Amino acid sequence: MNIKETKESLVKKGYTVKLCSSKELAFDYLNQTITGKTVGFGGSQTLTELNLRHSLKKNNTVYVPDFPEPDVKPLDTAKLAGGAEVFLLSANAMSAQGDIINLDLIGNRLSGSMWGPQKVYFILGINKVGGTLEEAIFRARHIAGPKNALRLHRKTPCALAVQDKLEKIFLEQQGDKGFNQLDWQTFIQHLSKDELGTHCYDCTSPDRICSSMLIHLRKPRGVEAEVVLIEEIMGF
Repeated sequence: MNIKETKESLVKKGYTVKLCSSKELAFDYLNQTITGKTVGFGGSQTLTELNLRHSLKKNNTVYVPDFPEPDVKPLDTAKLAGGAEVFLLSANAMSAQGDIINLDLIGNRLSGSMWGPQKVYFILGINKVGGTLEEAIFRARHIAGPKNALRLHRKTPCALAVQDKLEKIFLEQQGDKGFNQLDWQTFIQHLSKDELGTHCYDCTSPDRICSSMLIHLRKPRGVEAEVVLIEEIMGF
């Protein structure tokens, strides 16, 4: 996969593209670019890793459903995020040709990525990019989905199939440190497909986190959209 060719494809699809060689450069770029706005977040491990919710608050009004303000419900925060001037999210996968795929539970990330905001930023690590559209869909469903279910300790077939085995390996690596959630997330993040050893079961579990899938074949009309590609492993 040639990241410069992917950038060219994204530009042809109507996106602005920013390549960042490190997460530090992406952090600086976004904080310098987004100022004086209302900013909504879609649920994203990548955004959490970048720590943008704290830094952007200095010069913007920020709504993060994963981290709502005290006494505010996550769903109410998600509604405010969807109505913000700027919307930030990642992607579960992107093909080498720039097709962007996302799975969602309630649809707030999906709707916020194509309708409402003045500008949308897709922020993703190099680990999520590559292959054909079909291969990107496979990644979203069978790699990103189970990894997120494991991260969130969901009782879904994809997670339960490997949870005990992976937790045993993780705790052996941790030694005396025991179970730490942030370390667990990092462990899950770096698992290859073979190491992960599970897949989507298309389940009916009440803990299921993937109800809808959206594919952006081109930039949505009527909204400005930018893709920030980070040449590091970020998110799931």
